[in-house]
Amino acid sequence: MRQYKFDTKIIAAWGCLGKTTFAKKYPSIALDLESVQYNYKYDFRELTDEIAKFNPCLGQFIHELYPYNYVGAILSNLGRYRYIFITLAREILRELDNLGLPYTIVYPSVTRKEKILKDAEKRGNTKVFLNVINEILSSNEEYASLTQHFNYQNFDIIRDDEYIEDYLKRKHNFMCSDVFFIHGAPGAGKDTLSQKYIQEHPLCGHISMGDIYRQIGTNTFVSQFRDVLFEDVKNNRLSKAETTGGVLFEAVAHKLFDTYLISGFPHHVSEIDFFKTHSVEYNINTSNIVFLRVSRNQAIQRMINRGLRVLENLKMYQNETVSDYYARRYQEYVAQQPTLLNTLQKLTDIKYINADNEFSIVYDDFCKVVDLSNKLQKLR
Repeated sequence: MRQYKFDTKIIAAWGCLGKTTFAKKYPSIALDLESVQYNYKYDFRELTDEIAKFNPCLGQFIHELYPYNYVGAILSNLGRYRYIFITLAREILRELDNLGLPYTIVYPSVTRKEKILKDAEKRGNTKVFLNVINEILSSNEEYASLTQHFNYQNFDIIRDDEYIEDYLKRKHNFMCSDVFFIHGAPGAGKDTLSQKYIQEHPLCGHISMGDIYRQIGTNTFVSQFRDVLFEDVKNNRLSKAETTGGVLFEAVAHKLFDTYLISGFPHHVSEIDFFKTHSVEYNINTSNIVFLRVSRNQAIQRMINRGLRVLENLKMYQNETVSDYYARRYQEYVAQQPTLLNTLQKLTDIKYINADNEFSIVYDDFCKVVDLSNKLQKLR
């Protein structure tokens, strides 16, 4: 079996325990594999497991490759996510046993039946489905079959007051940092907005990749990539994603926040791919990308006002004026922006803000997009 730097936990959980909600909340960390997309073929309809199982529709056909296609999806996603939630179907568990793949079964207690029925009704499940749930949880038959006939690694009874996220925090010490990437052309105000925000939200951290690089240059931030970065700057060479991404994760490891605003990353498609591959190792979940739209003249004027930063003089061409240098930086960003945005959209949602407005207006818009106050208040 392929070896990974970390273990992916396969969790076969009962319905209405919050696994889909958890996977939507932490899409970089968790994957909810709904079997109905593998068990059946559909002519025109996308369905969730619980709705489709008990609502046969026209154009639905049994998939000839099931359950092997479903197990194949599990195998192909090992190492990409920290948690994979799977169906509690016996045919799937049997195939996992045949492959020797460890998995955990998460099962409700008998006293949770009424709560599950209410949750299922609230999310729109049919009376047919509710009757099936009631029948299963009113009997010990399924529980006995699962405990006696399968080679699970763990069989956990979830507490009545818990959902999957609560269970993972209690049993697996789950913690996850939410990340907001703050993007935009040089001079858009990424660092300025982020710094003001964290002053008002002390449980939120800001990582400015530009500041980190400058700290590396002045030896106030220790990085194993220092020499490589210096060579790249000196030779006007684009740093590899392994270098810039490695610096980002070093910075994350130095700070302990529930939420991060990260500016100055990613700049290239390769950096996005690197982040997606390794973020799961650091329990980092990408919440949103905030994109600040700024015009050329506005951006150049702001950069001129703030002046040259540490190491920026090394990036200037011979006989190039400061104004020309900033114009070139802006144009270089604009040139690769369409490709970057197209790839960023695959990572998470992008929220756009007009950064040409007055600062107070831009900051208000910024706060509305990030809007972490409710979450941070709960942690205080």
